[in-house]
Amino acid sequence: MRQPCARWEFDFENENIRGHWTGIFRDRDGLSTEVEFTETARAKKFWMKPFVKAYLKKQQRRYLCDLKKALDEIRDESTGDRR
Repeated sequence: MRQPCARWEFDFENENIRGHWTGIFRDRDGLSTEVEFTETARAKKFWMKPFVKAYLKKQQRRYLCDLKKALDEIRDESTGDRR
């Protein structure tokens, strides 16, 4: 069974953290999608360690909002809906 775009992975790094991200996307019922994020991240500076989890949560929320917006735009274009 082929499932294109069901799993995405990448390494990330900035001046404060480095790590690996995996996103798994599952069709729930043909109308919705379940997503599972897995990150491994390490603070490069010891004083950043308490902030890594909050930073990753913020990035997850931003990613999901951006993804939803992009998918809504595609849906609207395909249905001719102009908001």
